[in-house]
Amino acid sequence: MGVLVATTACTDKAPPPWHQESGYRWRELVVPADDAGFTHMEGSASGINFTNTVSDSLLLGNRILGQGAGVALGDVDGDGLVDIFLAKTEGCSA
Repeated sequence: MGVLVATTACTDKAPPPWHQESGYRWRELVVPADDAGFTHMEGSASGINFTNTVSDSLLLGNRILGQGAGVALGDVDGDGLVDIFLAKTEGCSA
């Protein structure tokens, strides 16, 4: 399984301004129309090998589970690096 890594395009334009809200800030995400914004990386290059699978018997009870589980990014341990949490529909998440 490969990993998609977000990339940013170099432009002469200044990035959109940050908007401050109560407890968080955000800004518009600008993605060029001709570029998906992601680069495919093999698991061997990223060090991340994770596959979410769901059994047919579980899908019979809930077809929505076939859409996948999820991913979360954040600095959980406070070391200044982004930590990755990969949720699995069945079995252990990583």
